[in-house]
Amino acid sequence: MIKLARGLSWIPIWIALTSTAHAESGAKTVHFLVVPKLLATRSYSSTIDDALNQIGASGHFGFGYDLGIFWNIGPELALGASMTAAIDKYSKTNALAPGSVATLQPAISLLYSPSDTFGKGALFRADLGPAFLLYPASPFTPSGILQPTASSTGLGAQLTAGYGIPLSDTLRLVLSFSYQIAAGSAAQARYTTAGLGFMF
Repeated sequence: MIKLARGLSWIPIWIALTSTAHAESGAKTVHFLVVPKLLATRSYSSTIDDALNQIGASGHFGFGYDLGIFWNIGPELALGASMTAAIDKYSKTNALAPGSVATLQPAISLLYSPSDTFGKGALFRADLGPAFLLYPASPFTPSGILQPTASSTGLGAQLTAGYGIPLSDTLRLVLSFSYQIAAGSAAQARYTTAGLGFMF
């Protein structure tokens, strides 16, 4: 553990050195990402599916967002931190119960931009970090009211492919498609998403 901590302590130094070298070329070295997105498909483990069936959940609408900050560690590569959230909201239930499934995934992210100008054209991103899930608890209590919302924690990952369209020297319109998984100890959620946002 001590060796791991010492190894990780070099990461900020490495970022600083590589960012400085990249900055000397005149390129922007820090990038911010803000991408609202919609859930295209969703898949849940039986724990969540059973709870949703018990409350008669229907009429769902899913949305989320990606937030990130990245530092260039090379002309085509950036390392950073991201926060991904997804909320699958169900408008109809047959009980006084929560009608949504939510995931939150902070992560270490790697962003690859194979272009002569970073953020222009094709973009590829990989995220890995902890995952936090909230979902309706199961089973019903005898009174017919659902027990409190359940939670699960575990590991999360996301793979993203996108395209950046320059709006100015520093601003990009970003179209993205992602596959996201949140694997908790008691439940699991998988999503595909489509997003439209900005990098600056």
